[in-house]
Amino acid sequence: MKKKKQKDCDICTFWQRAAAFAVDIGILVLLGMIIGAVFNDWLATTGAWGRLVGFAIAAVYFAIGDSELTGGKTPGKKITGIKVVNILGEPINVLRCFMRASVLLLPFFLYGIMLPPSAFASAATVIITFVFLGVAAGLVYFYIFNHRTRQAFHDIAAGTYVAKAGSTGKVARDEHASRSVPVVHFIVFLAVLLVILSLSLLADYAMKKPFKEFGVSYDNVIRINSVIADFDEVYYSYMDTGEGKIKGMDKKVRYLECFIYVYDRMVFTEENAEKMAQIILSSYNDAQNLDIVFINFEYGFDIGIARDWEEISYPIEVK
Repeated sequence: MKKKKQKDCDICTFWQRAAAFAVDIGILVLLGMIIGAVFNDWLATTGAWGRLVGFAIAAVYFAIGDSELTGGKTPGKKITGIKVVNILGEPINVLRCFMRASVLLLPFFLYGIMLPPSAFASAATVIITFVFLGVAAGLVYFYIFNHRTRQAFHDIAAGTYVAKAGSTGKVARDEHASRSVPVVHFIVFLAVLLVILSLSLLADYAMKKPFKEFGVSYDNVIRINSVIADFDEVYYSYMDTGEGKIKGMDKKVRYLECFIYVYDRMVFTEENAEKMAQIILSSYNDAQNLDIVFINFEYGFDIGIARDWEEISYPIEVK
């Protein structure tokens, strides 16, 4: 008697995954907005690390939603009829789901995090930008072009698959099928990563270029930002400079903008703006050529899935 062939678990389509992801992100954004409205002032106290609060919320959402506790289905996946499974076609545990989610989410939530001013922070920003863009490119590339297993970047890392909810059985008969992503995809993706590394270095260069053009070393900028960030109510500071026409002024001027992120909106005073401007002008290498300094105080939060900022700007003319 011929043995009946067991049907493999059906991998879902690209559009099912994309739609599920969009729904889940929409839910997280809505949740973030509610948390932001209720805990606005508390979130402001998290300062530079607010994005890690958002990461924790999103990681728990996917760790539970994609796990065996819910049959491998987040709300988005339930709507589109898909589920996360291992090679045997079974839902995975919460810890493995958390690891899978972290590979996808951590680079996003670290991107734009406000690191204390230092040469290390400058290098770390390049690395974080590279990893963020690399994971984003990997997500898109493997989603679209990996037809054989339909595994995205974080699926390959965790050894998981996204299958149609109604299907059963193993994803594949070969126990090493998680390695069956065609090698050509990894070669192409390596080339993409080299391009992304170039773009990350270019972005860092573009940030420092305006200062270099005016003969100001970026070390000088870092030192000033460090002094400002040392104030009790300040947790982050960064500067930008350039030349151009400013609203309310007829001539072309050289300006310096300083964005100062604070824990308390009570810092938003003209007196404090004047104090910050004096700190900058006493140490900035190109101070003698500046026409105006803008001190921008920022109060609020950014947790990745929601943000809310209050800003007030004080233009300080240089005499």
